[in-house]
Amino acid sequence: MASDPQPREPSGPCLEPVTDSCAAVGFSPDFAVRSEDYATAQGFAAAGLGIGPMPGPGLRVRHPGVVVRPVRNPEPVRVISAAVRETALEQPALRGLLRALRDAATAGSPGGAAAD
Repeated sequence: MASDPQPREPSGPCLEPVTDSCAAVGFSPDFAVRSEDYATAQGFAAAGLGIGPMPGPGLRVRHPGVVVRPVRNPEPVRVISAAVRETALEQPALRGLLRALRDAATAGSPGGAAAD
């Protein structure tokens, strides 16, 4: 991974776990192109422009020209939270939405998402 160019996603909470994991093992990624979305980043990887590190939710729809390999030692971690008004928690629709978000997060976790 250290010698492969990579599509770069926008700065922020999605990019930081990638760069932090790279730094933890002693390198800084060489970003070849910039992508605003995961589908485009997968297309860049399929075209041979490098690898495209991305979180599990970015792989729900996979480009047919890519394979997925988990990143390990250290594994990047991203925390996602839902902020809601306390009084709104009584609404069944909101409780259902929060349950769906938890289920989706669990399905995209290292134990829930399968790699090729």
